[in-house]
Amino acid sequence: MQKIHVRLSVELKVPDKTFKKIVDEATMPNGCVLDTEVSWLKDFVDFDTAKPVFEGWDDGGYIPGNWLEFDAVESGLYESYGEGLRRKEN
Repeated sequence: MQKIHVRLSVELKVPDKTFKKIVDEATMPNGCVLDTEVSWLKDFVDFDTAKPVFEGWDDGGYIPGNWLEFDAVESGLYESYGEGLRRKEN
């Protein structure tokens, strides 16, 4: 029997202010969204239940940049342009 490493995806609802903070901190000046780690997510999710998945790989709270960019555009708070992301003016 062989091991397959699987990335666990957890969907959380966060206030707009928190969402913007996470996205803005992960976005470079050119609009490129980087992979990020949000350590305080451990306060909301019991990552111990996913320990076999995370062991030796990503810690709980890791968010791939392309996932974060998708969520940002889906939120309606950001727009995608070329290879980047920018916040919509309200």
